[in-house]
Amino acid sequence: TCTTVLARQSDQLEDFLVADTLVVNADETLEALTAELDGIDATLRFVYFPEVELDSGATVLGLSLAGDANACVHADILPERIPHAGEIAVSTGIASMEGVRVGDRMTVSVKGCRGEFTVSEIVDTNVSLVYFDAVALGMKNDTMCVLTDGSVDREALLSLVEPYGAAVIGAGDLFGGLSKTMDGYLTLLDDAFLAALAVTMIGVVNLLCEQFRARRSERAVLHLCGATH
Repeated sequence: TCTTVLARQSDQLEDFLVADTLVVNADETLEALTAELDGIDATLRFVYFPEVELDSGATVLGLSLAGDANACVHADILPERIPHAGEIAVSTGIASMEGVRVGDRMTVSVKGCRGEFTVSEIVDTNVSLVYFDAVALGMKNDTMCVLTDGSVDREALLSLVEPYGAAVIGAGDLFGGLSKTMDGYLTLLDDAFLAALAVTMIGVVNLLCEQFRARRSERAVLHLCGATH
């Protein structure tokens, strides 16, 4: 069902990060400093968009990575090659829905910013995602995933990033909004289904009543004409 698909996609997107530690409002300089800390296994800046509007008017999820995928993320739902500026990779479902192939042009809108991209790859995943470079829309990859070996505590990381105006959060803090959004969609879909079912049942009852009244009138006319049955 549609609700089952949406719930599964939400779970898969939340699981794309290996690490639970994120730094928001991070830049390239801060990423380089963080990577030099003892106990840091990998860092990767990215940004995710809960609403990306496509040419058709459909709204899907979007991801932008500042570099090649590394140990910070699960590669299962990512393109084989991270799109460069002017490129966009789309999941198989979106490619089918939009009728696009590799080499075609697509226009997307994010937070009022609109850009045209060339499809670089069709990603074989069940998650409805588009992948593009946020910088191409004048935005920043300002969320940093930090994978540690367990020897770096949150306070040590916080003391490093705070002077740069950044903050340390958990992955649940970032994707919690997505879960609530998806839960809202699922609730709306369930309510819409129940409402549609109720309307359908009312329509059936009305139709049966009309048929009964019509049949009763027909029998009354036949009776007046002398019919016994």
